[in-house]
Amino acid sequence: MDLVVTPADGPIYAFVAGEVLHAKMGVSGSGFGNYGVRVAIKDEKGYLHVYAHLSDAGVKVGQQVKRGQLIGKQGSSGISSEAHLHYAVRKSWTPQFGYTATEAGVAEPTQYLINYYGQTPVKEDKAVSQEHDINVVSPWAEASWTEAQANGYFDGTRPGAPITREETAIVMNLLRKNLLKLIAEINGNVADLYDLFCNKSKKSR
Repeated sequence: MDLVVTPADGPIYAFVAGEVLHAKMGVSGSGFGNYGVRVAIKDEKGYLHVYAHLSDAGVKVGQQVKRGQLIGKQGSSGISSEAHLHYAVRKSWTPQFGYTATEAGVAEPTQYLINYYGQTPVKEDKAVSQEHDINVVSPWAEASWTEAQANGYFDGTRPGAPITREETAIVMNLLRKNLLKLIAEINGNVADLYDLFCNKSKKSR
């Protein structure tokens, strides 16, 4: 589930009480790769509540937190184009912090919290994906994704998937070519390049 708070570096509070099992930048292969700074809290039922893309973690591993306690600040760390919170509820906390390649290992977060606090359950017509569908653009990234496609950086497929080294090479090469083109336009004068960039930025606003 993707959520957004204001301001961009606004506070993020724990939805449930529990023990902090992770509070730092996620490492590839650990079950927490690509989603930046993550805080993971295990609740009393053994489910793991994951708060991702944070700019800062305000808690430490082993710490017991209460519901509503400040645990970090919203950000865009990891693979993210704009500040937001990616919140997930995993059915297990081990191994690899409960990571699974399919939705079998996750719970729909809204319904889980409703059930957790004993509120009236809401009947779902179909299961809602907890992890972001890689084939769907998140609303907060739609404008940037459209612009990136228009400029030829991506082919338009798999907008929510982690970037591959091949895709990274394409983006870097296009950026390099565009930068060299700009430098050629101002005859290699870096000061003119700065002015050119600023003027173009003002016109695009």
